[in-house]
Amino acid sequence: MITIRETTINDLSNVKELWADGDVMKFVGFPDGLHKTDEEMNHWFRWISSARPMVNHYSIFEEDLYCGETFYEIDCQHGNSAAMDIKLFSFARGKGIATKALSYAMEEAFRNGAEKVWVDPNPDNGKAIALYERLGFERKPMPEYLTDDAGLTSVYMERNRKMKSLLIKDTTKEEREEIVRKALDCGGGGCENCSSCWLGGGTPWDIYQNYIDGKKEIKEINEEYNARYVH
Repeated sequence: MITIRETTINDLSNVKELWADGDVMKFVGFPDGLHKTDEEMNHWFRWISSARPMVNHYSIFEEDLYCGETFYEIDCQHGNSAAMDIKLFSFARGKGIATKALSYAMEEAFRNGAEKVWVDPNPDNGKAIALYERLGFERKPMPEYLTDDAGLTSVYMERNRKMKSLLIKDTTKEEREEIVRKALDCGGGGCENCSSCWLGGGTPWDIYQNYIDGKKEIKEINEEYNARYVH
């Protein structure tokens, strides 16, 4: 079971270890990890705590095992846009955890006033870019106010608060095929978002064929699928 919850002071040792991992931090400019003292971690946590809910940081667990972090920061001076971030240890990747955790953080950012969310992945981080695309982010020109911080080498991607409805009544069959292909494409790195095959659930195309054909909504299919594994 995946648990995503607000980071507390008791989680700081986990976050400190995450940041010190070079594999986790290599795409944000710290191939040897980012090493912080306990005092620096406490100072950072005081900032997070004082800025909530316009800023928030979440710790991600699989069962009781710490997997990583996700984060948002809403910028009221620039159209209530929210910077998003997610970092996972290598053992937690490829299980759909990133999709669940970042989706949760985005929902919380929107709930607390964000009008759009954005990310600025390293162009060499293809898996992260693919994740963001599956979650509806689109590549856009880097805003001028971010250039100094994000740097010209980053890929700027954003997603607005309002997205096109995915309901059957609001989509054509061709659009539903495209929705499924982008979200759960087994041939395009989509296994980060889907564990169906190795869990014996079948291919995403089979699972969502009734949605494509206009017979069942995605919500109904997901509820039926999840019910098979609830005892």
